[in-house]
Amino acid sequence: MLDRDAPYLSAVMQYLTAGRVDHALQCAFQYGNEKTLRSALKLLDPRGTWSQLPGEVAAYLAHVLVLLLCKDPLSDKAREACTWLEGLVRVPGGREALARENQQELRKALFCLSGVPGEGGTLASWLYYQLFQDAR
Repeated sequence: MLDRDAPYLSAVMQYLTAGRVDHALQCAFQYGNEKTLRSALKLLDPRGTWSQLPGEVAAYLAHVLVLLLCKDPLSDKAREACTWLEGLVRVPGGREALARENQQELRKALFCLSGVPGEGGTLASWLYYQLFQDAR
């Protein structure tokens, strides 16, 4: 993939190769675009990555993932975001990384995606329950 389609992807890849996931994500956030970030995330394990991230990077990544999910809940991007949010929810204390101001939009997007047959809908249903039904 060329850097012109995904700005700074080569720099992100260098950070990932060096084991600096936090720097890779910060580079994608600051200089890249959505394609840069999605390309980087495809190379990482969601569950293992969350525990490696400093709090502010984890919170920002969670925020961006919620935005991707809410932008188009029925898209492949939304399903990818759900996979990452599942990893976050499974990490002890991970739910705290989700900003309160995103809760209403997140609830709507998960509810929308949960009606879709298949893995994406099942995952969205699980997340909806974990985040909104189980939190009473």
